[in-house]
Amino acid sequence: MCPKFPQNKQVAKFIHLRLALRQNRRHYLGMRFFAVLIALATLAQTAHARPWDYPLYLDHGTPAAKRVKVEIENKTDTDFKAEPIRISAKKLGLVGEKTAAIRVVCENGKELLFAISPQTERFSEKTFLVIPADCAAKKTANFWVYYKNPDALEVPDFYIEPSASENFDAENGAENLWTYRNKPNKTAVGISTKCAHSGKSSLRAVRDEISPYAHKMPLRLDTKQAVEKRKFPREGSFSPNDTLKISAFVKADNIEAAKDAGAGIGIVYMFAGGKHKIERSELISGQTDWRKISFTTKIPADATSAAVAVVAKIGAGEAYFDDIKVSKIVPKNNYAVKVSERETLDLKKSDSAEKWETNDKNFNLRIKTSFFNFGEKPTGKGVGIIPINIVARGNFRPSDYKVYKNGTEIPHALLNGEMLVLLDEIAPKTEFVCNVYIAENRRNIEPKIAVSKQASYILSDLVSEIENGCDVAGLAKLAASSANKIENANFAKGFDGWNFRSHKGAENTGEFSLAEGGVFGGKALSIRFNKDIPIEQNKEFKFPGGASSGKHKYARQKFPNHWFGIRRKIETEAGRKYINIAWVKGLEESVYQQIPRMAVFGGKKNFYVGAVIKPTAGWQVKSCTYTAKSGDTIWIDAFGLKKADILVDGLFAAECLDATKFEYQPRADFEKPHTSAWSVSPIIKVFDFFAPPTESGKAAISLAKNECENLQLALRSNEPLRRLEISATAPKLVGGSATLEAPTVSVARNVVCDAPSRYQIFNGVKFNERCVPKNSIIQTYPDPLVRQNFVDLSPYKTESVWLKFRADEAAVAGEYAGKVEFKDGGKTVLAVPYRVRVRNFAIPKASSLGAIFDSRGRSFNGGWRLPKKIAGITSKFYDDAQLQEFMAQYRVSIDEPPRIKFYTKDGKLTADFSDFDKFCENAFGKLGTRLMYLPNPMGRFGFANPINRIKRDDPDAKPIAPYDGEYPYAEADKKILRPEFVSELQARTKLLYRHLDEKGWRDRFLWYVCDEPHCDVDGIAEMTKAYCAAVKAVEPKARLYSSTWAYIPMLAGAINVWGIDMSSDRTPTDIEKIEKRGDEKVFTTDGNYCINTPYCAQERLIPLYCFAGGFIAHEYWGVDWYTRNPFKWGFHYDRISSPSPTVRNRTRYPNGDGYFLYSGEIIGRNEIFPSVRLESVRDGQEDYEYFKILESLAKKTGDASAQETLRKVKSFAVYPNARGTRSAELLPNPSKLESLREEVAEQIERLSAETPRR
Repeated sequence: MCPKFPQNKQVAKFIHLRLALRQNRRHYLGMRFFAVLIALATLAQTAHARPWDYPLYLDHGTPAAKRVKVEIENKTDTDFKAEPIRISAKKLGLVGEKTAAIRVVCENGKELLFAISPQTERFSEKTFLVIPADCAAKKTANFWVYYKNPDALEVPDFYIEPSASENFDAENGAENLWTYRNKPNKTAVGISTKCAHSGKSSLRAVRDEISPYAHKMPLRLDTKQAVEKRKFPREGSFSPNDTLKISAFVKADNIEAAKDAGAGIGIVYMFAGGKHKIERSELISGQTDWRKISFTTKIPADATSAAVAVVAKIGAGEAYFDDIKVSKIVPKNNYAVKVSERETLDLKKSDSAEKWETNDKNFNLRIKTSFFNFGEKPTGKGVGIIPINIVARGNFRPSDYKVYKNGTEIPHALLNGEMLVLLDEIAPKTEFVCNVYIAENRRNIEPKIAVSKQASYILSDLVSEIENGCDVAGLAKLAASSANKIENANFAKGFDGWNFRSHKGAENTGEFSLAEGGVFGGKALSIRFNKDIPIEQNKEFKFPGGASSGKHKYARQKFPNHWFGIRRKIETEAGRKYINIAWVKGLEESVYQQIPRMAVFGGKKNFYVGAVIKPTAGWQVKSCTYTAKSGDTIWIDAFGLKKADILVDGLFAAECLDATKFEYQPRADFEKPHTSAWSVSPIIKVFDFFAPPTESGKAAISLAKNECENLQLALRSNEPLRRLEISATAPKLVGGSATLEAPTVSVARNVVCDAPSRYQIFNGVKFNERCVPKNSIIQTYPDPLVRQNFVDLSPYKTESVWLKFRADEAAVAGEYAGKVEFKDGGKTVLAVPYRVRVRNFAIPKASSLGAIFDSRGRSFNGGWRLPKKIAGITSKFYDDAQLQEFMAQYRVSIDEPPRIKFYTKDGKLTADFSDFDKFCENAFGKLGTRLMYLPNPMGRFGFANPINRIKRDDPDAKPIAPYDGEYPYAEADKKILRPEFVSELQARTKLLYRHLDEKGWRDRFLWYVCDEPHCDVDGIAEMTKAYCAAVKAVEPKARLYSSTWAYIPMLAGAINVWGIDMSSDRTPTDIEKIEKRGDEKVFTTDGNYCINTPYCAQERLIPLYCFAGGFIAHEYWGVDWYTRNPFKWGFHYDRISSPSPTVRNRTRYPNGDGYFLYSGEIIGRNEIFPSVRLESVRDGQEDYEYFKILESLAKKTGDASAQETLRKVKSFAVYPNARGTRSAELLPNPSKLESLREEVAEQIERLSAETPRR
């Protein structure tokens, strides 16, 4: 009997299937097996699917919504190395997409540089994406192109295709790339504005009787030998066996037609032994308009160099050349491109509260913070890691934060500048959002600095370790939570679950026990070492980052394999990230040599938590993150080197996710529409998320006569106000008629930084890969101050306006009043009254403290890398004399006057001081410059490099080497300089100092001998001493300076002016040793004045440190060293540096390092603009004058109150300190410094009134 089927078709089919399976069991099993196979195949496909690459460079925390897979097949027998593969946007499906959102990733997960040709904002059908592909011969390589991210910034670096990339155009400075060999009266070759194919200029050639190929532009040709010598290839370079297409536009003007004559373009190849080969295009003659000519050529495998050449075989007439281009050709039959697997990211977003979640009115700012799970499985319980000091722009107290998820507060803790947030499971393919609330009255923690450590081969690359950078109570809650994978982590159950272990032979090294006084109040693990262990020596010292400058005299300690400890297993999942935390404490003085560690063992790599323990530091927290392998084991052990006791407690291990997306929301933006303005200390940088304070203080400043001072106003609106006009009245004396000059008005512009400041070492990055710095995160910081009388206010974005006031020596002391108005279309939107107090004393017009900041010349990139020219701009508009005038306004000097020319006259050495004298007379006479370096064409050197050769300015003069043999003089005895070198050096020294004495300028100069000498490298100290001895033999009182960064005993008696570190724990001892010798001191500061800091701390403080320590000056390596457009980007290109003759490092300097000002022609104005940092430098220089005036008055009067105030001033100079890169830790409370400055001013006025004038 057949059952009646239900009407629902799906149910009916199911019942029918069940009946059929009952009738054929074997058929059912077969189907089931088949279904299992399909499921397994699906799971396998899912398991092997490529994870979504995230984060990507400058993506602003937003994942790309789409990606497309590109397969490139190499059909040749030669490996592709950065082979430029051009793929049309149409083929990629990118037509109409924004080019700014494009990112390219290769199979190993690294981002690649790419090119967009032609460069446009959106892809069209005529646009190509160029991928520099690495692919083995006869193999296929996969790449993923990510796109559709509305928040992504355009990348600053693109792949530079091998080409003569500066197509000939005199407006872009290409004339400097060409060499001309003109014979008088017979040849005229050069730039002409008579005609041009594009732009305004072209190259003109007439009758050439020397050589038709004499006018050449070198190509960047990277031969194997050249790359081996440099250690790195050059970007945009050609290689032997490349096929080139060379083209040009040529115009013939009545060129006489003759056999094998005319105008064209060619290439000259050079070979070993001076041989050469020429290839060229067709030649044009007669009378023609602009005509494009081209030819192809293959670079010979044995070519040593190559140059594009103008071919001008002209009997009569003229030839013009323009838009010359050389490009590499990749034959299309060499490769195949397949585009497949277009994917869309299906990402869910967790619920998050839109309304304010805390009733505490003190919390006026929140940051919506996102964590992403792109996996197919949910995450485990764990912690989210937020780089809170970077995101919140401060090192704030734990009580200044609350964290909420949908109205529920989440436990969190602070750990060394990061916030750990307790997270539950996050579903697959989900963006989890929580809100971090920040208090309005937030305060920075007063840090306890432990030590400064060397981070790389660069002596200025130092980092400070902070001991109290953690939240004990918060970490205790996390350790006790279910996220902690370590059971019995606080040893409350004794050693339950822990296993003992030791290295073979180390069983009797020490013993374990439980002790009272754990970090969280309970018990702790006690490890006792019973005996001393000898330390081995390792003479080869490797700097961090893989860089080394050679063999070092001083051995690093190599710890013996002599450990014992305890362990237990934890569950981890391969590929996921975990964090380990351990607390350690030393109980004996000798424990300085102990290295307890917590480690995870998995696969081939161990991940450690631990470092040398200082016994006086109390409980110290150590942490690390790692990506799990499989079967990980948590264990604790220690290297026992000295008899001592240590304690271990508070162990924590958990899965973790990094927060990568942040959105700022001030509480005021949730309230009724408003436009607000309030004053902010000029030490503090105003960020676009700053919220109006609940109570705003008065806009007021004070200044002495001969002083400048800034009033900074922050502005915010929740509606757009474009070109808001700014007008400020001249301050008028309250109750009187005197006035000051109206303030100059500037607006701070924001620049983009891509990572925290540090020296980034990119030695392992290929030149077709993108240099993505560690901990990359987009942040904007205010820095350039552009003089203008308007400001654009975008909704919910805070801007800052600067008003600069000045009081001259004739100003009447008293309080002045004025007003600044902001108008929209003539209607006043805001009016801010301000007060200016002029103190009843004057500071000197010129600085009493030396401040030497190097000029980096007229080039925009220092000449280290391939020029990234801004269209129409070839160099800075100003020269060093103009720059010196500008810097004098900030009580700072550039580094040196124009160099002195030394030449031979009547067989004797003669010097031309004319340019030198003209500069110095203005600098020392008119501007009051305090101190400079001697212009030194006399063998300056640095790092671990030999002394430079000396060369006279005579046309045929030969350079004089410091040693016999070939550079780098490896076999030379560095203690003995060549007699010819010494003779020339001493002759110049005599001429120089005789002239300085005649002019009265001797005390205005330091002789900069060497830069950051690596005296731990064999021969460097001996070389430095030999050089100094040669100088002192003829000029014993020469002030010989070196930026040594510390007192180096080996150089004592050679150097007598020391450039030492402002932040090291050894600085106080160095000061004592230098003063004991009667030598002078200068602070050297490279790498510390960075853009991405919340405060201008070191900029303001360093004159105070100079005052407290008796320093004659502070110096810095650059005021205008740009490698990018500084108005847009606050970070540098990487550069190839050479710390020694045999070492090449690919290094990127810290953000904003090397410049303090902005060359205005980049934005169309021939003005020099200061930065907010430079304004603070001047404020610090003026503070110094306050201190010196009060010191003089206190000494004269013996006033106890004044002496106490000076004690407070000197108490700000703390060693070690957090360094300029960590300004919130270096100057936790800027208002304290400003209050102390006012106290100094009050004391000066009081004592000046009480002290009778003579």
